[in-house]
Amino acid sequence: MRDVIESEPFALSRTQLAYAAGWLYVRLFWPILLAVPSFGVALLVFGSKDPVLRYFGLVCFLWPFSIPARAVMNTTKTIRLLGHETRVQIGEGELRFLGESGKGLKLSKKSIWRFTTSLNFYALVTRKFQIAFVPKSALPTIENTAQLEQALGV
Repeated sequence: MRDVIESEPFALSRTQLAYAAGWLYVRLFWPILLAVPSFGVALLVFGSKDPVLRYFGLVCFLWPFSIPARAVMNTTKTIRLLGHETRVQIGEGELRFLGESGKGLKLSKKSIWRFTTSLNFYALVTRKFQIAFVPKSALPTIENTAQLEQALGV
């Protein structure tokens, strides 16, 4: 049986969470974020006078500017838990977020697709592309994502 690692209590603001989610989105999908606007510029420059093609090109070009809005929308449910004092427990093949209200979130190691860092957070991305963030300062005994994966038993 592995030891359970418990984090220090932490709370995140909506701005912190949205900023970290937006940054993570850019880091994970940067090839798409280059390809779609480039296609849009090509449609605008080399496209015919067809207004539908020009409109499609403009939408493709402006699409990356919607990342901040999508980051806010994608973190709406997460902020309900992480916006209040929360602790994280890592061990026995699962990661638990325990809120002060008694509500929480449990992620099994099978549901986690990727561990990474985003700014000053450990980011856990699930297979359904839900994102959970844990501030690095809340886990002083964990120094990198490899140790986090080892503690979780992945």
